[in-house]
Amino acid sequence: MSAAASDRCVKDNRASTGCSWTFGLLSDGVLWLMLWCLLCELPNRIFFPALVAMGFSGLEVFLAVHLFTALIGIKLVWRFCANWISVLLAASLPAFYYYGELEDHYERSIYIGVAVIFLSFAAQGALFHSPERSNRLLWGQNLSLLLLISVRFACKSALPVWSFHRGATPQWKNADPWTFDVPQFDKYMACVGLLAVMYFGVEKLPAMHPHTPTPTLRWVIPALALGTNQFLLFWLFTCHSVVPRWVGVDSTNFGFYIILGLFFGFALSSQWRVVQSQLFNLVGLVGGYQLYYGDPLFGFLGGLAVAVFASASTMYTYVSVFKCASVKGRTLFLGQLTFVFLEFTTVWNIAYMFLDLGDTFRESPHYPLFFSLVCISLNNMITNTPAEREIKNGGIRTVPLKALVALFVLVTCPCYVYRYTYAITHPHKVDVSSDEDIKVMIWNVHTGYADNGYDNYVLAANFAQDMKAGVIAILESDQARVVTGNRDQVEFLGASLGFEYHSYGVQTRDSTWGCSFISLYPVKASNITVLPSPYGTRSCLIDAILDVKGNDFNVIVSHFSTEEFPEDLKLQTNAVSQMTQDKNEIPLTVLCYITSAPMSALWYPWSERENYNTLVTKGTLKDPDPNDFDRWCQYIFYKNTRVKSFAHVDTGYMSDTEALVADIEFRRANSTAAQPEDSSVDAKFYKYFIDRRELKYWYTKAIRDSENRPLIW
Repeated sequence: MSAAASDRCVKDNRASTGCSWTFGLLSDGVLWLMLWCLLCELPNRIFFPALVAMGFSGLEVFLAVHLFTALIGIKLVWRFCANWISVLLAASLPAFYYYGELEDHYERSIYIGVAVIFLSFAAQGALFHSPERSNRLLWGQNLSLLLLISVRFACKSALPVWSFHRGATPQWKNADPWTFDVPQFDKYMACVGLLAVMYFGVEKLPAMHPHTPTPTLRWVIPALALGTNQFLLFWLFTCHSVVPRWVGVDSTNFGFYIILGLFFGFALSSQWRVVQSQLFNLVGLVGGYQLYYGDPLFGFLGGLAVAVFASASTMYTYVSVFKCASVKGRTLFLGQLTFVFLEFTTVWNIAYMFLDLGDTFRESPHYPLFFSLVCISLNNMITNTPAEREIKNGGIRTVPLKALVALFVLVTCPCYVYRYTYAITHPHKVDVSSDEDIKVMIWNVHTGYADNGYDNYVLAANFAQDMKAGVIAILESDQARVVTGNRDQVEFLGASLGFEYHSYGVQTRDSTWGCSFISLYPVKASNITVLPSPYGTRSCLIDAILDVKGNDFNVIVSHFSTEEFPEDLKLQTNAVSQMTQDKNEIPLTVLCYITSAPMSALWYPWSERENYNTLVTKGTLKDPDPNDFDRWCQYIFYKNTRVKSFAHVDTGYMSDTEALVADIEFRRANSTAAQPEDSSVDAKFYKYFIDRRELKYWYTKAIRDSENRPLIW
């Protein structure tokens, strides 16, 4: 063979190898993208919807699904997973294809739980096959994470696979433009996954790479680093809004910097001298400290440092884990167990009332945060890595900069442009042209899930638009957590409705369920505080002054503790009453969740009416309808003004809670009238339904029982 022919053969082989690696990278990226989506959805499937539809907490199922994935540590299971990735990936596709079609919550939970197990097996099975295969899997994980967070930035934090499909958006005409009027993103994901199945089915993998024995206990730190690194990426960086909401800054303006930090960290991951340096790891630890303890600006900078640190450590972690291939079983088992324990700890932080050692883990997200950072730092500084010659000969590639640049230019930048031009191309859709009153609304969204377990983001936006409120208080809105899907419904509603002004309330790290509001009127001043909560869930309060057509209007939004902690409720009620009794200058409305029965409902014990009575008497607040007996948690109070109309709105299957709406004069009124002008039942009570077949809204009259009490059912 001539030299020229030999050179052509070498070039052809390189081109073939390059194409094969590119297609393999795309397939691994699809595998990890599906896994990221399922990991974001699984806690929701078994947490809040389980309480409504199943009647149990779901934590047992959560642990069973994740602990089952630890079986990858059995050698026989790993060998099967390493050789039959296409079968495992194909077995997970029904969870996406049938998601929007299944009406039964049990069935959807089973499909998603099984898919998480199979995809985890597939991802872990390819880890120890060969250095090149391991590296390709790593970058499939990294690039899919960047793709996911970029798309969620454009979709206002919603995850398209679970938010935009037939089951969650029956009103196609009013759906978000990202649904393309045919909301079937779950079907699209299933089709893309099928292409990856076809590639894995025909891929010819090299022989298993021989592994040298690993010294005793040298595998422990890399295994811990593997579990903590994947957990940190999943916990904080599967959505751009998690870190901003954690520290209390705007998720839209600051969230894109988190995406840039991840890009920079992944590009830096091949610089092992930097990753191993004490300064770099110290920056990661200090960043974690600032993220939890710093003020909003320094807290965000700390979160940005953690983003760079976690992403830059991924390649080093994978290489150190690959060196433990001779004990792959125990390494994978410990890594998966670490991931499960940390994820369960984040659930423990909120659901501490239902678990043992609740007082220890109550509102303590810094435990998993600092444990993860310490494990990754120890692995970076202590573990020895292969020499550069071994890396090249073993097939481990450097950072695929072309793929990173292509993803940034073709996906991230268009998503950025779309998101920041959305307010221009989609102006606000609410008519608030009244010159005399302002319509306020309070709604407990209960983590953004409907009673049937579907994401209710698009439906909630349509519902809020129909209510035509200028100020909307959103309770239990803090969804920037693993257990609630790492989402931001306040951002989604504000952007979808064109509400330019908002307050996220108390940051995630200092609150349990959260309270927020969005407004069409400018916010002149805002004071955010945590109400006294020594025993139970941490309660939040927002005290804001709005500029309503040149008039100051005071809005207070608050979420009290639960009935299991009456001491907290008493302290919180007194604090709010003390705050409102001195507000006598400008019109005031209080939109709150006080866990109390109304004063006139005499069949309730005095202890259950005490908080309501305290607000009305000591706080000098007025109730628009004291004879409304069917409220339990959500209330609208007012002072120094007059209520023109007041209504209950039943949200149907969108939520297990109702909404309250009131028209309030935004100028100071001397009238002491407490009743709406139209006191008929039809004016005060109406029901909001969604017919999934006709796709229309309509209202019905309230009915009365034998004692002539109005019912909201």
